[in-house]
Amino acid sequence: MIEKNSKILIIGANGFVGKNLVNKFKILGFNNLLTPSSKELNVLDFEKVSEYFCENKPDSIIFLAAEYGGVNACKVNAPEYLSKNSYMALNVLNNAIKSNVHKFVYISSATIYPENSPQPIKEEYLLSGKLVPSVEGYALAKIVGTKLTYMIGEKYRVPYFTLVPTNMYGPYDRFGDPNSNVVASLIWKIHYAKVENKPYVELFGTGTPKRDLLFVEDFVDAIIYFLLNYNGNDWINIGSNSEISIKELALLLKEIIGYKGEIYFNRNYPDGATRRLLCIEKAKKLGWEPKINIYEGLEKTYKWFLDKIKIGG
Repeated sequence: MIEKNSKILIIGANGFVGKNLVNKFKILGFNNLLTPSSKELNVLDFEKVSEYFCENKPDSIIFLAAEYGGVNACKVNAPEYLSKNSYMALNVLNNAIKSNVHKFVYISSATIYPENSPQPIKEEYLLSGKLVPSVEGYALAKIVGTKLTYMIGEKYRVPYFTLVPTNMYGPYDRFGDPNSNVVASLIWKIHYAKVENKPYVELFGTGTPKRDLLFVEDFVDAIIYFLLNYNGNDWINIGSNSEISIKELALLLKEIIGYKGEIYFNRNYPDGATRRLLCIEKAKKLGWEPKINIYEGLEKTYKWFLDKIKIGG
């Protein structure tokens, strides 16, 4: 049973999802959060993890940490992403069970599913085909974490399980970063095109691929919901239950931002995956589903972005 004073360790609390998660926990009155930085807890060092667990004795763990930098970075750093992300999961999970951590939530990635999975993608499609080559190193590490979480949970009969999110967006995203996700990248480009009075914004590809985009507050709600209510060992997809094309997304952001120029798609560049939609029927049967639609989520994200610019963040 997770109480308001339960000691919850959030590994990766200073990242995009982590900052949103800590804020929501505090709003809900959870007052015993452990949020170490990577310097305070080096999850690549087994002994340091062991020492930290012995000293702090967490009741539950939410594992958000990952080495990741977008598709191009995944290609260049494939061996590092495979080894580092695998080590992180192995070190933390093995120390967690050794330290009698009651509950463990591993955050995986939709990259774990095969490149040519039927759509929408169900949890059962894991390991049913070849991975997307460009993110293979990262995806393999996330599969290791997902399966190890499941196997430890099954063997020791403890609620260790995995949540598999789709593409996310929202406050604290990496705006202005060349490796940012599609929403953060589009907000940055269209906003500054408006500010600089540019006649058009150039985007790569045809604009036809569709994306399953989840507002980060919905994902944070999913993490807390399953931490409090789920006691199994499965991996569970967390998505928006809808799709939007890149072109539709760009036009929606153009409206929200108030940009009067044109959106130009440069078809000389590749599109990437044409469609990647997660099936969230399992999550819905377990009592969770997303609440925030794409328009509301984008409006909230852009407002946060504007506030951040105003205070010089």
